[in-house]
Amino acid sequence: MVTVITRTIDAAGGGNYTTFTAAEAAAPTLGTSSDLVANDEAIVFEVEAGTYAESLSFNSFLTSDATRNVTYKAAAGSEHGGVRGAGVNIEDSSTAYGSVVEIRDSFLVLEGLCVQATNGSSGSHTACDLAFNGADLEGIQLRNMILASGSARQVTGAVPGYSFGSAAAPLVFENCVIHRDASSGTAVNLPVNGTNVGYVEFTNTTIVGTATGSRFIDSYVDSGATINVSFVNCLNFLESTARLSGFGPGTHTVTGSGNVGGSNQAFPAAIRAGAQTWTFTTDTDETTSPSTGSQVVYESGTGKLWDVAGNDAWQILTDLTDVPATDITGVTRSALGYNPGASETDAAPAVSALVSQAGSGSSAYPSGIRGAALRGLGIRGAAIRGQHLRGS
Repeated sequence: MVTVITRTIDAAGGGNYTTFTAAEAAAPTLGTSSDLVANDEAIVFEVEAGTYAESLSFNSFLTSDATRNVTYKAAAGSEHGGVRGAGVNIEDSSTAYGSVVEIRDSFLVLEGLCVQATNGSSGSHTACDLAFNGADLEGIQLRNMILASGSARQVTGAVPGYSFGSAAAPLVFENCVIHRDASSGTAVNLPVNGTNVGYVEFTNTTIVGTATGSRFIDSYVDSGATINVSFVNCLNFLESTARLSGFGPGTHTVTGSGNVGGSNQAFPAAIRAGAQTWTFTTDTDETTSPSTGSQVVYESGTGKLWDVAGNDAWQILTDLTDVPATDITGVTRSALGYNPGASETDAAPAVSALVSQAGSGSSAYPSGIRGAALRGLGIRGAAIRGQHLRGS
């Protein structure tokens, strides 16, 4: 049985370390030796909520595998709850070339953290990138993460030069929300050069942004190189989805299912939800945005879907094969119907701040919200009827 070595990070001083940088520097000293596999050990850093203003490199040089590795995760009660900037928030405002988080270790796991390059639309600082120590990387997992950057380069991706992932241990994005803040460019950039190979899986990942000319993923592949990309139940709000097949002379292999995106540089037909492309609106009013059979109604700040009559994407998926059992906040997915993207919860809780106005005659509730969503917030009966909101 794997022996788990647990340490805590707390910016307020209540843990073993106050910064990620200090914890990472200590990581090589925590195990019996630098070979976690031989020692049958794993290291877990549990992180308390707070803002960690640092730029860091995960670069411990430990020998690891899929179960004997290093994990950085939000401590219980310190989760971000799907809210950007909440919970454990790592951020850096640099405009220099580089990234807030640089990953140089295979099998590293980052879970439940928010990583932001807060440089606006200037500079070349990304949120999280793979960088190589003269060797290939594999088995890196980003789960329940919020990543954001306005960098002219990308939000996340890989620096070209080596292979990333493998068939047995791909690079994984699971239940992640990626915010592309810049006016153009790509959210995820995964170039593959020489004769290298890339393996990456995106599962229930949401890409947020409204800028013209921006894309979910770019992957330029050299002649002799290959990338293998799996998209499962992803939700892309950017204008374009992917530059893959035909982008470079190398080989692109794309698989997956249940993906929702627009018609520009679209997901391949075989892996689209409903075998169709989709349109998007933030208008929750079913009279002005009625169902079209291919319309997504969403909240632009979070990428969550609205449970309204005009939203054709609400809980359209039923196949739970190879899908995380819970969403980015821990809500269980159901085979009776679940959403594409990272979040299962209705965007309606965003109106909770308006609950206090229910008796004031305010009509500020977003129109088209179903009664059940409001009743879940404690708004019932006359308050619902007074706001001209329909029941479910």
